Amino acid sequence: MLKVGDVVGVRGKGLFSFLVSIGEFFSKPEYEEDYSYTHVGIIHFEGPGAYVLEALSEGVKSTPLHEYKGKYVIKRHKNINAENIAELKMTIDLYKGKKISYNWLQLIWLGVTKIARLEFLSNPFRSKKSMICSELVARIYKEAIGFRFKPFELGNIDPKDIMLCSHFEKILEVN
Repeated sequence: MLKVGDVVGVRGKGLFSFLVSIGEFFSKPEYEEDYSYTHVGIIHFEGPGAYVLEALSEGVKSTPLHEYKGKYVIKRHKNINAENIAELKMTIDLYKGKKISYNWLQLIWLGVTKIARLEFLSNPFRSKKSMICSELVARIYKEAIGFRFKPFELGNIDPKDIMLCSHFEKILEVN
């Protein structure tokens, strides 16, 4: 059964997913299945349906989970509790109401720093008014329950960081 705060990882088929996967190729010498995920979102509910809050090229929006086609994986924080879920729900609701655009410069910066292996550099394009998919999920978790996917995110967090976080476990895989 899905819960608010579960994280969805997919392999996109668009140009920007291709670019993210190229960056992953250069930053990880050996192949691991979860490295193939190029997009993430976070589960919430509207009425009886499960939705994914995600940052897309048209901005932050909610997409019904049933519209996801192809392979995707859903992971859950191992130590999530009812209080955490309530906090995540409130934070997700706040983000649903914000007008946030997609941060193209942050995506480019992320790709360049991965290819050049300079991920330790702070991202100068990080903004609260625009973000990429993984930044949205990371901000929601940090603001809701104080959880960080990486010790020092510095705006350089990508779908791989979310999907491979050791604090999360796979609860569902759809092919």
